[in-house]
Amino acid sequence: MADIHITNIAELLSFANGEDGYGTSSEYLNVYLDNDLDFALDEQGAYANTNFEGCKGIFYVNFYGQNHTIANISYSGTDIWGFFQGVTSSSVTFCFRIYDLFLKDLNITTTNYVGAFIGALSMGRMYQNIEQIIQNCKATGTISTTEIAGGLVGLHNTSHALTIRNSAFTGNITGGSEASGLIGSHRRTNNDNNGSCNIYTSGVRANISSNGRACGLVGSNTTGGYAWGGTIQKCYFIGNFNGNNSSIYGITYSTEQRSFQENYAVIKKANTTVIMDNAANIYDNDVVSDAEITITGGTPETTEHLKDASYMRDTYNWSA
Repeated sequence: MADIHITNIAELLSFANGEDGYGTSSEYLNVYLDNDLDFALDEQGAYANTNFEGCKGIFYVNFYGQNHTIANISYSGTDIWGFFQGVTSSSVTFCFRIYDLFLKDLNITTTNYVGAFIGALSMGRMYQNIEQIIQNCKATGTISTTEIAGGLVGLHNTSHALTIRNSAFTGNITGGSEASGLIGSHRRTNNDNNGSCNIYTSGVRANISSNGRACGLVGSNTTGGYAWGGTIQKCYFIGNFNGNNSSIYGITYSTEQRSFQENYAVIKKANTTVIMDNAANIYDNDVVSDAEITITGGTPETTEHLKDASYMRDTYNWSA
């Protein structure tokens, strides 16, 4: 297991492009971000116009952000995009675990799957049955595609589990067929819990637009007819749905078995604020629980606040 330390943008680019030979074998990598990085400022703006394609060809990694920030990443092109591009092959073994990383002021435009941290987890073979993890991570900025877009992960279409904890997206998300605040689309490929998607104490504050389905937290979960096999717990969406949304869901779209607990969506649309829970029950100043919901880098909110339309309008400067 190799250890890599990244201290500047040049080292990040070398790692991302596989210039050190990583990503070409089954070697597991521990990667440590030792400094804050800013593409707009590093070395007198030498990297300001970098079209960062993300980390490609890297399939076994523990990435430790160590509470550092990478700012002003931009990309315009046609590839799958994520800080880690991910996997779309059934012949590849993979494991991605990302901890304590802040991607600030993203500006991403593509015609393919897109998510701030992982573009796509599709097909693939599991490496030592280790789940994929995004924990204590946050992204802000704008991501846009004509395909599926997610704030943190674009596409999760694999039998390998994904867990997201204490993570958040803030900004603007535009997608084609689907756009969602945390995971653009979650699909099961077989009927076992290894394909589950579990999300805890995470949140989204965003404007979400799509030409098809738009969801506050997680996109569709219907492919294959298999059970959800996962949990969304103490998560929230606060924001607007714009564009030609044929279907809008505050939490997620799913017709299959799932475990949703204490999740709330506060939606501002056409000068109307709607507060809804997992079952799409609508609340107006109705207090059921005072359990605190906290997201990384965000202000703690209570379910009392989330269900209080007047409070949310006043706090977030929404008109009545």
